[in-house]
This record gives sequence, structure tokens and C-alpha cells, in this order.
Amino acid sequence: MMSLVSVLQKTIALVLLLIILSACGNSGEPTAGPASIVVQKSAFRVLVRADGELSAANTVPLTLPPGNVMPRTIVWLADDGKWVEEGEVIARFDRSFAERSLREVLTQLQKSDLDIDAKKREFSLALNKITADILVTLQELGVAERFSIEEGSIAMSRQEMIERMQDAGFLRLKQDHFKKRQSGQENRRQAELAVLGAQRESASSKGSLLEQQIEASVTRAPNAGYFVRKKSWLGESLSAGQTVFPGNSFGEIPELGKMQAILQVLESEAGSIAVGQKVSVSIDAFPDRPLDGIIDSMAQVPASLEQNSPIKYFAVTVSLEQADPDWITPGARVRGLIEILDKPAVLWVPNQSIRQSIGQLSGGGVGGETGGQSSVGEKPSLWVYLKAGRNIEKRYIEIGDRGPLRTEITAGLAIGDEILLTPPVNQSGAAE
Repeated sequence: MMSLVSVLQKTIALVLLLIILSACGNSGEPTAGPASIVVQKSAFRVLVRADGELSAANTVPLTLPPGNVMPRTIVWLADDGKWVEEGEVIARFDRSFAERSLREVLTQLQKSDLDIDAKKREFSLALNKITADILVTLQELGVAERFSIEEGSIAMSRQEMIERMQDAGFLRLKQDHFKKRQSGQENRRQAELAVLGAQRESASSKGSLLEQQIEASVTRAPNAGYFVRKKSWLGESLSAGQTVFPGNSFGEIPELGKMQAILQVLESEAGSIAVGQKVSVSIDAFPDRPLDGIIDSMAQVPASLEQNSPIKYFAVTVSLEQADPDWITPGARVRGLIEILDKPAVLWVPNQSIRQSIGQLSGGGVGGETGGQSSVGEKPSLWVYLKAGRNIEKRYIEIGDRGPLRTEITAGLAIGDEILLTPPVNQSGAAE
């Protein structure tokens, strides 16, 4: 029984001792966390990764054959990436619509010819009738004038003379009327035949265009090379059943003497990319054969690669130094490493170790903790927490280039300094 009590007393005394030691340890300066790093000099590189595909710097665009003025539907298209010889058929277009339209136009031309013939017969009959009326009137006028009162050889009453004069005047008016009708009918004939002729000419021109479309329903390769299908803005290659509009290309034949890579860089990572930066490109099928290149151009605005996607990319064109048609082919998927920064030996710290606030240092050098007042528009004050023995020191720093994970230190630290990766924790358990 006495031994059990003795054990309990010793246990209680040990617990009290641990509590006292813990209380003594918590008093004084805040202790540093275990996460720290020793500052060293080493290479400082910043790379941006991006995916894309190869393409030729110069290409021969393929459009609808000459003579096409209307959209055409693709019936057959050569395989994407196929090697084609000069003159080889690479595309066929639907001609059924043109053939059906041509049959309608030919029917319209036949109808126009029948309408023109009918109109000619109609006006011919009308003019013949008017001509006959003019001849009859002319004969009647001749008879009336022959037996006029001017001859004086026939004794007539006054009433008969008046009637003879009235008959001759009426016949002259009648003759003038028929001549005016004849002139008007001729003008009408010319006008209506001109309208029918214009309609026929329009149909004939349409028929000629349709015949050209029927003849121009096949596209042949202008030169030898790899045939590459055109892609829509959704990234899908054209295929049979899709429509091609005049002036738009449905494919291309790249000139393989000069190649380039089109990389898609995330909008959030494109801020430091500029023309002239070096790029290492590797083809997915040949990862052990990297290609060297230089950024030649960059899109002005970002764009989505998928419909309704909020993620946007900048298209970056990389001019490649190598060109080998045996394995560097258009359309091949590639991965690129864009070299944003490459310094051989600099001091650097992880980004997570740097703290900042907006304030102006009031004096003192780099090292001690000095106060400052905040002011809008002033440069931020940057510092890290440095381990100095058992103490923690707030050390102000100056920085150079920054990467997504590391930052170059230009002043404030030296080789061998040990800094905390996270702020120290005070007695209340909150980060300073």
C-alpha cells in the first residue's frame, strides 16, 4: 500500500515539474518554427511550360477551285497529314445541288424561248391586222378623193358635197390613227421582247456559272507535300459533310523547309513572356530529341481553346532552328519550355518566406527592425525572419527578379543565413 502511494506522489511531482518547465519555456522571446532554409548561391532559372503543335512557317492555302461563287459541301477529303503528289485529287465537292439547279435553269431557258416565240407571234398578228386596216383605209381614201367635188365634172347637191368632204376627212383621221397604233405596237413589241430577252440572258448566265461549278467540283494538289486539313476555332478538323465558302481555305500544304511551333500559354503565366526569348521544344513522339527555338510573335489578346471555357491562352509562335521532314512534321503535338530567366549564381529565397507591407524605412541599414509610416503610393517594405542563435530577427531585404516559386535577393542577406519559411508564432499562437 505504501509503495503505491509513493508511486502516485512521484508521478504527480513529475507532472508538476513538466508544467513549470513548460511555463518557463513559454516566457520570453517567441521561438522559431522548425521550417527554415539556409541561403546559398545557385542557378536561378524561371521556365514556363506550354503545350501546342508544329506547323510550317510558310504554307500553300487550298481553296475552292476557280469558278465557284457559292458555298460547297465536302464529299471527300484526303486524310490529314497524308503525303500527296502534284496534281493528285485531295478534295471532292457535292455537285448534286449545282446539277439540280442547272436542270431548273435549262427548263427556264426553254420556257423563255417559248414565251419569246409566243410574244413574237402575238405582235406579228396584231401588226398584220393594223397594216391591213391601214391598206383598206388608204384604198377608201383614194376612192373618196377620186370622186371629190374638185373635179367639177359631176353635178352634186350641196348636201352631197358636204358628205363627200366629211368622208375624206374622216378617212384621213382614221389613217393617222392606224399609223399611231402601228408605231405604238412596234414600241411595245420591242420593250416586251427586250424584257423577255433580259430574263433569258440572266438564266443563261446562271446556267454558265452552274456548269463551271459542276466542272470545278474537284481540287488537286498544286505541289507535292503533306496535306493538312483546316481546323475550326473549336480545334476540330474539317471533314466530309461540312461546308466551305468561297475565299476560305479547307486545307494547306506546308513548305517543310522552315518549321514553327504554336504554343498555348495560360493567361496567368504569360506576363513575363516576350519576343526573342529562348524555347526548348520536344515532340511527344520524340521526347529525347529536343528542338531549339526563339519566340517570334505572340497574340495580342487571349482566347479560349474550348467552347464556353473560362480558361484563356495566349498563342505564342516559336521559330525553330531545325527542319527535318522525316520526323518534324506539321500537326505533331509538342511541349515547350519557355526560358523567362537564367542567371548562373545568385542568392535566392522561397517566395513564401518573404513578408511585405506598404511603408517607408525611416533610417538605419539593412538588418535591424526599424519603424516606418505607411503612405499611399510608396514602395512596399520587404523582409524575412532570420534565425540569430536562439533569437528571431526581422531582416529587411531588396529583391531582383521573381519567379513563381523563388525570388532573387540583391541586398539584406548573405550566404549561410538561416531564414524561416513561415512567420514565427507568438505566445498567443498567432503568426506575427
